[in-house]
Amino acid sequence: MSYQTSSGWSPLCGLDGASQPILAVSTAGVWSAVSGDSQRYASSTTQFTLACRFKTFAKCVELGYKTFKGYSTQLATCVRLLRGDYCGDGNAYTVDGTTLNLFDNVGVQADTQGWSPEAEWTPNGARCVNSNNNARFELAVSKNPKCVKSIETATCGSNFASGAIMIDELPQSTVSGH
Repeated sequence: MSYQTSSGWSPLCGLDGASQPILAVSTAGVWSAVSGDSQRYASSTTQFTLACRFKTFAKCVELGYKTFKGYSTQLATCVRLLRGDYCGDGNAYTVDGTTLNLFDNVGVQADTQGWSPEAEWTPNGARCVNSNNNARFELAVSKNPKCVKSIETATCGSNFASGAIMIDELPQSTVSGH
């Protein structure tokens, strides 16, 4: 994808380290990615979203959460999970480079690690956070987002029965300094 300005054509997503254009993916529906914006992903047959490769939204599409396959709910949930958007309000609390394993309630991504669960996720953010494996979450608590005080529990992440769409796991001591 490129766009034209008065100075010529430019790649929509910029250039990578080798000065090659970064590709974009498109998917039906719209997502507001403005920090602090409480809008949600909305399905649409007339609007679409462009997302730059290697960024959260594109990562989730490339993980298999494609709207045309019926995975709009999983796509919206994946974006919240990868960004560490615990409150579902558009504010990210993750740390670049955090290693995690994610899996979902429909089998697109399976649980491939024996790690401890961090949180259960919905399109509205974290449903709960596991108090036994919460290094990434503890960073969010220190920034004091409004939702985090009441969602910690030692049983979070055991299954999808409570309405979770996705669960993520972290290896112990995933976040630097924890």
